[in-house]
Amino acid sequence: IYGSARGKPDPQTHHTTSWLTKLGYQLNSQHKITAFYENREQKQKTEEKSFDSWGTYRFAEDTAPYQRYGIEYDYLADNSSWLDTINVVLAKQKINMQSDTYNVNKYKPNIIDQNYFREFEQTQKMLKAQLFTQPLSIGDQEHVLQAKLEYRDAHLKNSNYDIIYLRDGAHPSAYSIMTPVRSRILALSVQDEIKITPQLQASLGLRYDHYQYQPELDGTNKFPISYDANKKTFGKPSWQLSAQYDLTEQHQLGYKIGTGFRAPKVEELFFEFGKGGANHFMPNTSLKPETALNQEVTYSFVNDLSQFSVGVFHSKYRNFIDERVSEGWEPNPWYNPDSPWGGGPYFSVNQIQFVNVARASISGVEVHGAMNGQLIGLSETLNFNFKGQYSQGRNQDGDGLKSIQPWTILLGAEYEAPSKLWSVDLTARYTAAKKGKDTLETSYSWRGPKQTEWPWLSSSYVVVDLTSQIQLDKDITLNIGVFNLFNRSYSTWDSLRDL
Repeated sequence: IYGSARGKPDPQTHHTTSWLTKLGYQLNSQHKITAFYENREQKQKTEEKSFDSWGTYRFAEDTAPYQRYGIEYDYLADNSSWLDTINVVLAKQKINMQSDTYNVNKYKPNIIDQNYFREFEQTQKMLKAQLFTQPLSIGDQEHVLQAKLEYRDAHLKNSNYDIIYLRDGAHPSAYSIMTPVRSRILALSVQDEIKITPQLQASLGLRYDHYQYQPELDGTNKFPISYDANKKTFGKPSWQLSAQYDLTEQHQLGYKIGTGFRAPKVEELFFEFGKGGANHFMPNTSLKPETALNQEVTYSFVNDLSQFSVGVFHSKYRNFIDERVSEGWEPNPWYNPDSPWGGGPYFSVNQIQFVNVARASISGVEVHGAMNGQLIGLSETLNFNFKGQYSQGRNQDGDGLKSIQPWTILLGAEYEAPSKLWSVDLTARYTAAKKGKDTLETSYSWRGPKQTEWPWLSSSYVVVDLTSQIQLDKDITLNIGVFNLFNRSYSTWDSLRDL
């Protein structure tokens, strides 16, 4: 079945290759230098059977080559009265997200009608530095301090190359759909782990984030920019306070409160596509940073054969960044007042844009547990675990937040050979269906506010994976697995919420 009536996922094949190389030299007992190189390439081929338009079928190949290399320095203090370790990493990385799509003639599959190549290139230079102290006695308390610095200099650009095949030959075009942007990001943080009594521990953390974005008007953008291209700067401090009390050696209670800060992403500020079409992705350089007050209460139990933890969290947001779809009017480029065939002077379009939601909140619960087989009379080589997560979110209009995932449960069983040389894991993940009432969205137009459900909802599904780890040598480990063991067809909420 082809076209919108297909009702099932398009066939896909995935292939991933990755490797990591490290070479270290121990200068002496305190100083070590390590060089590293990481390479990963992901390929995904899709036969887009759900696409059936103008007598063509579509095929797509998506790749995401990733390279990262750099140098790392470690300092381990020998006889320091206060300093423990220093770690510094200097790295450079490059990610090319590429999509090669071609449409073939429905009746002559060996004939390509259109070929579209898209590429987003992300480069980044990064500096990370961390410092940790030994336990320090200050008054009656014991303190462990740490400080972190992170600086990133990043660049994002887009390039596209299209070929349309007509009777008179090929018609190529090269252009960009996004103005290049350079980003400079700085983060500074300090944290103090405090042991107040043998039963009571506390932690206090402070952090400052600074973002700077600079669009580069190089003239390659297919669409004349319709936004303020001046430099954008965001910055704000945040803090976190937590405490944990040991009721007994096995039972602990915890509480955490803190503020959060998220600057708008480059894509949310500057990306624009489809101007003049039925779906217009609009930039929004007026976006404000998202801030939050986060709270969490936890309980945990741990003994030699089992462990269990549950956490309840609640976050209140200001200027929450969310994607909105609204109806708007744009000038009709084909309008001719002397001809009835060009339509009216304006036509209705879907305007898609990231906006600030004045107020929003997210609440949820997470549960995690594990036990050894001996607890229920089985072999100690068996281990069982489970994890569950549920959350819900609403904005000030009562609309659900589309970014909230359906609740999930993960069950797992592991067998580890007595020799410790190999193990087998069986995991099953259940994901609930996305309910229509949780996708209600209020849109605003000249007709007034209108509340609608998202038309594409994900169904519930279970996915089972079987993996194994085999230690061939002390330095060589083989990982093998069969994922989606029963070949279950399913669609994730993430793949449907942005259609």
